Order: sequence, then C-alpha cells, then structure tokens
Amino acid sequence: MLTQIYGLTAVGDTVEVDRLQPDHIGVVLDEGIETWDSVDDATAIEIARAIENARLVALSLSTDSRSGPDDGRAAQPRRSCISPVLTR
Repeated sequence: MLTQIYGLTAVGDTVEVDRLQPDHIGVVLDEGIETWDSVDDATAIEIARAIENARLVALSLSTDSRSGPDDGRAAQPRRSCISPVLTR
C-alpha cells in the first residue's frame, strides 16, 4: 500500500509531513484553476526542496493537453505528471 499526501501549501507543513515518511507528497500546480490548495511555481520549488524522504508528485488539474510542461508526454493523460522544474 502506498501513502500519498496531496495539497501541501507550506514548506513547514511539508517538512512535518515528510517526517512521517509517506511514499508520495503532492502539490497542486497553479494553472489558473480556482482551488484552495494550488501553489505558485516558487512555492512548489520550495516545497520540493524541503522533501527528504518522500517522492514528489505535481498534480495537474488541467484538462487541456496543450498546457503544462513540454516534456514529451503530451499524448499521455496529465492527471498526475511531474513537472521538469520540480523533479529532484
């Protein structure tokens, strides 16, 4: 069984969650879709750098396959993709 914690919006919270050693920690990318838990690029990068134990997952809520990073996966579903800027 995998443990995934999504929706982290603050570095301090991320550090505390990471100490619990979930398998994945996720951030919701700010793509102009109104959500309570999306973070801008700078915050997402800070959160990524704070993770020591878990694997980072960047969640895209966009249904537009033309949006997001051009990382060669444009033909694949974008429900849960890792942005190159966030990959550690």
